Amino acid sequence: MQTHTTNSGPKRLHNSNQTTSHSVQGSALPVLVWLIAMLVTTVGAAADPLAEVSVPQLSHDLADAEYQDVILLIAAATDLEPYLDGLQRFAEDRDSATERNSIYRDLGMRAYLLGDIEGAARYLAKAHTSTYPDIDSLLLAAHAAYLVGQYDTAQEHIQHILNSSDVTAVRQQALTVLGLMRIAAGHDLAAVSIFEPFRSSPEQVAVPELLYVLVRYELTLDASMRRDPGEYFRVLQDRFPDHPVTELTREFLRSGSRGSDGLVTQMPTPEFFLFAHRTAAAETGPLPDRSAEREGDPRPGADRAAETGGDAAQDTATDAAPEDGPRGIQVGSFGLRENAEHMRTDMEEAGFPVLIEEQQRSDRLYYSVIIPLTGRHAETLADSFGTADQERIYLEIRAAGYDGFRVY
Repeated sequence: MQTHTTNSGPKRLHNSNQTTSHSVQGSALPVLVWLIAMLVTTVGAAADPLAEVSVPQLSHDLADAEYQDVILLIAAATDLEPYLDGLQRFAEDRDSATERNSIYRDLGMRAYLLGDIEGAARYLAKAHTSTYPDIDSLLLAAHAAYLVGQYDTAQEHIQHILNSSDVTAVRQQALTVLGLMRIAAGHDLAAVSIFEPFRSSPEQVAVPELLYVLVRYELTLDASMRRDPGEYFRVLQDRFPDHPVTELTREFLRSGSRGSDGLVTQMPTPEFFLFAHRTAAAETGPLPDRSAEREGDPRPGADRAAETGGDAAQDTATDAAPEDGPRGIQVGSFGLRENAEHMRTDMEEAGFPVLIEEQQRSDRLYYSVIIPLTGRHAETLADSFGTADQERIYLEIRAAGYDGFRVY
């Protein structure tokens, strides 16, 4: 759910000041964020659909493996142990820093989801040697580093996140964990100041995990300060009726537990991290075997990077997204429309339908490159890849050397 970025980028892109949809830049600002301990029994208990993905039969040493096949292997692995030596050697043999970091990033994310927090911290630390790490894995890296006691590393990751992202959900997740960190440190008044805007306007909350925290947080306060936790739960039920966190919150309220019991350490893993790993609403079968196409396929490699610049745009999404799902996957963001057009050409040659949308951020106009998932665009995806299932399409994006995140 990220976008690869390199320091050189495609030569035809005209500005070396690079940023992508998930690039992370910014000055240091001491902050701590996204503390989540996985509740396997609620969010991760369902069978992982990626375990059923068809991947090439690769030997453990991976000596002759292709980059795209290794990415699919990591995504589908239910046990990384037999492949670890081969994966690390494969990563270190990459001439491309982008590919090397990408493999360690995916390895770290998969280790996290399999419950190997120490491994996740180790691999994600290796992944973030580049100047422009991605937000999704930075959130996981910060959480993993915090859990294993690497507080300086966690703080470094988090300051990048808060300084660079203007995505509402990301910032709310960041503020959620910042509040939890203040609670863990015994700084209750600081936590109050962080949570107060959301307590006053719970309808503005964009992520279910924050509403869950608010329910529990109210029960930690003195009666004189406490608000009705049911108010947050009603918003949660209305906005996220089928979300696992809604059921988790319902069970918590029924249990009569104190809000402080495990508040800091027993957070559900947010769906934000599980885009490519969560159980699909409906399975559409395994990925088609595209190995024969790859040999001569001019699909863009992992070194293709998005860069920035500045100009005017026209395209907008034409199909409305379903209320319970994303309308598309953003794979790049540019200041120059010409650069966005170059990426669109590459993506369309690889079989992806693409839209370019204008986005105003911090008094500057950006051009976001989005692969739509709905309407007629879903038919194009099905024609190209044999499926329009978003998890499968995400894997195809990754295999093509790109990353992205959902947009609604």
